[in-house]
Amino acid sequence: MTSKLLVRFLSAQRLHAGAFGDQIGAFGTALADRGYAQGTIIEHVRLIAHLGCWLERQRLSVVDLDEAHARRFLAYRRRRGWKARSNAATLRLLLE
Repeated sequence: MTSKLLVRFLSAQRLHAGAFGDQIGAFGTALADRGYAQGTIIEHVRLIAHLGCWLERQRLSVVDLDEAHARRFLAYRRRRGWKARSNAATLRLLLE
């Protein structure tokens, strides 16, 4: 069950999710249904939203996303100083 705060966050994040705008809410809800903590869901959704914007800047669509593009995105984030934490695991969830 998703909290009202999480539902509002997912709705707002949709506007900033780039290529994943239409799917971001479903991804967050799926994580909640799997029992993920609210803070973890927010972290994962922000990562996917960043990926969606990156895909658009690369002129790629969601259907173009594969492991090679995911690795390029993670390398891009590392070069920009983002902490890796569970980024690769989150992208694996998305690619399932």
